[in-house]
Amino acid sequence: MEIARMMKLTLLIVLAVGVFADRSHAEATALVNAVVIDGSGDAPIAGGTVLIENGLITSVGAGPDIAVPPQARVIDLAGKTVMPGLADMHVHFVGGWDGVSVDMLGYQSYLNALLYAGVTTIFDLANVEPYILQIRSEVEKGTIAGPRIYSVGALIDSVDPVWPPISIPMASVSQAVPIVERQAKLGVDAIKAYQGLSIPQLSALVQAASEKGLMVIVDQWTRNGSYDVVATGVGAIAHLPGRAIEPATLELIVEKQVCFITTLAVKETFARERPGNLSFLDDLLVRDTSLPAFDQAFRDYYHRELTTEEQAFVERYKLSLQQSKANAALLHEAGVMLVAGTDAPYPGVLLGE
Repeated sequence: MEIARMMKLTLLIVLAVGVFADRSHAEATALVNAVVIDGSGDAPIAGGTVLIENGLITSVGAGPDIAVPPQARVIDLAGKTVMPGLADMHVHFVGGWDGVSVDMLGYQSYLNALLYAGVTTIFDLANVEPYILQIRSEVEKGTIAGPRIYSVGALIDSVDPVWPPISIPMASVSQAVPIVERQAKLGVDAIKAYQGLSIPQLSALVQAASEKGLMVIVDQWTRNGSYDVVATGVGAIAHLPGRAIEPATLELIVEKQVCFITTLAVKETFARERPGNLSFLDDLLVRDTSLPAFDQAFRDYYHRELTTEEQAFVERYKLSLQQSKANAALLHEAGVMLVAGTDAPYPGVLLGE
């Protein structure tokens, strides 16, 4: 499924104020006197009305313009906002909080955290494959509560993968077709190619995936946004580049309609932008959805003394963050689609928050 289509799907109105249509009540429900953000890019509607009939939104607009059926259940939302559900299009739904540890047993608490924050769609960009595909299936069936999940399943990486538990190793170009066929049979929504793959391997994956109607999303680390990566025909790049984009590369990006997933939040974490003000830890969203040990573990993480190597890493990411912000502006001005994603969970990048 194309990312553009996914993003259109996320613009279906979902009520982020926590009031949902319930067919066990009246056949029609009218949410009135709310500030309505409809997701179209137009200005918010003050005193707006959202009409829901038989479980579907049928009308959205200013109060006087919407005919509310006499039998409708009316909910006054004065002082509240109705808006589309939010979408985080780059997560790794394995729990934990520091980018290393996992907590797959706590899946429901993390699904709840996303819904609590109004995140109703996530795109998992690599995971323990059977785990994430089962979670996706159970949410779709309504067995468990959670946001709509899209997933690439596992990473496709080299024979020496960076993340072995969530990777499928690819040794040669000849493996592209069987790997993609296997992933397609599992029902993944896209293919995720990782940093260890060569340009010929990446090109072969793109070709094999296109024959199955699948997009390839790539993370090639420092080579994200490079001319040769873009030229392979990938549909999206998983992070904004941390180095300047050359004019010829920008032209090719526009020509091939490559999307970029922003993930500025995770770069802020790597640049240690958050320890100066940890007040966000007292936010109810964090308090209500975090495990009890999280607060102290997070404070310990940020207050410990860094090694020389760690400090050098931070300094590199401070530069990378600033360049990524500049690239975001450059790409936006060129008409390139920027897709919002966080790369959660990492320290300071929590699912939902």
